[in-house]
Amino acid sequence: YYCHSKIYKMWVDAISRYAVQSNINSEEYKSLPIILPPLEKQIEISEHITAIRNQAKQLQQQAKDDLEKAKQEVEAMILGDD
Repeated sequence: YYCHSKIYKMWVDAISRYAVQSNINSEEYKSLPIILPPLEKQIEISEHITAIRNQAKQLQQQAKDDLEKAKQEVEAMILGDD
């Protein structure tokens, strides 16, 4: 994600050697400054992402359950089972 950030792209533009295809060598890449938020903020972000992932899993399971229920209802209508 960091390599898609505006800060990263600005760094690449500043350090790249332009040729047919611009590039950065491994030594230059090692000098990449990575900005990290304080640990407390990192934990907050991690917990938020975990909560979102858990919610997504619950919604996926609910969708599967709803689909299975709908299949059973359609089957019952077709077969005439009440």
